[in-house]
Amino acid sequence: SIDEENITVDLQDETVDAEIYFDDLTSSSFTYVTNHPVNNYNVEIEGQRVDCEFEELAIGGEISCPTDYRQNFTVDLEYETSGLTNSQNSVNFFRYSQSIYRPIENYNIKVILPEGTGLIDQTNISTPVIEPESGVVGSEGRRIHVE
Repeated sequence: SIDEENITVDLQDETVDAEIYFDDLTSSSFTYVTNHPVNNYNVEIEGQRVDCEFEELAIGGEISCPTDYRQNFTVDLEYETSGLTNSQNSVNFFRYSQSIYRPIENYNIKVILPEGTGLIDQTNISTPVIEPESGVVGSEGRRIHVE
């Protein structure tokens, strides 16, 4: 099972960083499935780079990495992607989905918007700007993020 998974999506660089804290793993490999393209991935388990295999799926792909760790370890996965934003009526929008196929105690996502962009005024549209509505908007100086 997973104690915590923290996802950071940078829409300017089109990169995803996943930090995954495992309580226990019952197999000899770590597997990560995405619903979007994966390019130039890098995986570290407990700070050590690991050689992994990638299988392209009909939508997205699967990264599989061998590991001897079974309890209380961290996986850091970084990769480039594309197609996370779409445009409609001069507004760019972002949607992210991920298959959750094992128990996760805490799942967190942070989306960093490109420099010079912002969020649309909620009063101008009928669908939520941020969903779930408990999302928190912040800034790291020049760029807005939503958590």
